[in-house]
Amino acid sequence: MTRDEIRQHNHAIIERIAATLPEKGYYRAPSYRRVVDRLNAEGSRTSRGKPWTCRALYRMLQRQGIHGIYGLCHMKKDGHFPPP
Repeated sequence: MTRDEIRQHNHAIIERIAATLPEKGYYRAPSYRRVVDRLNAEGSRTSRGKPWTCRALYRMLQRQGIHGIYGLCHMKKDGHFPPP
């Protein structure tokens, strides 16, 4: 994959995770394990074609400038998402 393809792939994964988070109110961020299990159950793979792991998800979010799933929850709540 090229860098642009990886960037688009990662953005699609972030949007898929964000779609599963509650829209409003105070909530607890789901665990990395729960998110990884959901991604793998959907057949989603990393940009290298491997199943998701907690560490791979954490690193991908960090590379995108997102401070974990908790940070993604707040970004969704505030309406701020990184561009594709």
